[in-house]
Amino acid sequence: MRLGGFYTAPVLLNPVWRSALAVGIKVRDKESIDRALRRFKRTVNRARILRTYRENLSFTKPSEVRREERKKAAANARRKRRY
Repeated sequence: MRLGGFYTAPVLLNPVWRSALAVGIKVRDKESIDRALRRFKRTVNRARILRTYRENLSFTKPSEVRREERKKAAANARRKRRY
């Protein structure tokens, strides 16, 4: 069975905005659907689409964003000091 073509799957960023990112892969000749699906999942993970979607599900106050950034910076500084 020969499958070829370019398939895209729209991924909604936020249901309110209804804007989508299209991530697609080309299914190669004589490539199984399982392998193509695995490549598609890897592409979605590398594009960080799901992370963006989850971040945009709820509003995060700017003060909370700054607090998280300070927390991450402190953790990184502790890690660097250790080595």
